Amino acid sequence: MKTIRKGAIVIILFILGLMLFTLTNPQSAPAVILVVPFILLYVLFLYTFNVILKRNIKSLSTRENRRKRVSIAAIIAALPVMLLALQSIGQLTTRDVITIVILITVLGFYITRISFTKNQSIQD
Repeated sequence: MKTIRKGAIVIILFILGLMLFTLTNPQSAPAVILVVPFILLYVLFLYTFNVILKRNIKSLSTRENRRKRVSIAAIIAALPVMLLALQSIGQLTTRDVITIVILITVLGFYITRISFTKNQSIQD
């Protein structure tokens, strides 16, 4: 049942994205509407990468590591959305790609090294 529900979410997001991209004219749409596709793509990528990480990396598939998995998926999902956003406004250069990839790599490394336990306390 959960698998069907998760699959339905992806299909609904995909259909909403297709409808949004085909039914809106970016030249006449308000600025708020222009941000919606990027948010929709981010959520779709986030969900997809979360499922990929959960199914392919055993250490992230446990319930205890859910926050870490979602955090890693969120960082990975930001990469294509940032690149697409820069490309859509004509500002994507090689230097931007290198900078974003380095930023995502550093954030990913940081997230994998911090602890997400509930009982974590700061010791003096």
